[in-house]
Amino acid sequence: MMKWRISGPARHDLGGVWAYTASTWGVEQADRYVDSLTMRMAWLSKNEAEWHKRGDIRDGLFAYPEGRHVIFFEASVDILSVIRVLHQRMDVVRHVK
Repeated sequence: MMKWRISGPARHDLGGVWAYTASTWGVEQADRYVDSLTMRMAWLSKNEAEWHKRGDIRDGLFAYPEGRHVIFFEASVDILSVIRVLHQRMDVVRHVK
C-alpha cells in the first residue's frame, strides 16, 4: 500500500470546496463531500490500476473524478501526492502546471 499526502494547493482547493458547499447546501453536506474526496484519495493509494493518465497535461500526472471534482496527483515509488482538487468545469491546464 502506498502512502498519500495532500499538497498545500490541494488543501486550499479542499477548503474552497468546503466553504462553497457549506454556504450553498449546509455544513453537514460540506463535511460529507470533503470526506468523500479524501476517502477517494486514500482509495487511489491502494488502486493504482484505476488511475487515469493525464500526460496530455504533464508527464507523470494522473487524475480521478469524484463527484463534481477531479483529483489530480503524481506518484513516486511509495507516495501518492495530491496536487490539486479542481471542479470539473475548471481550466485544468491553467491550474496544473
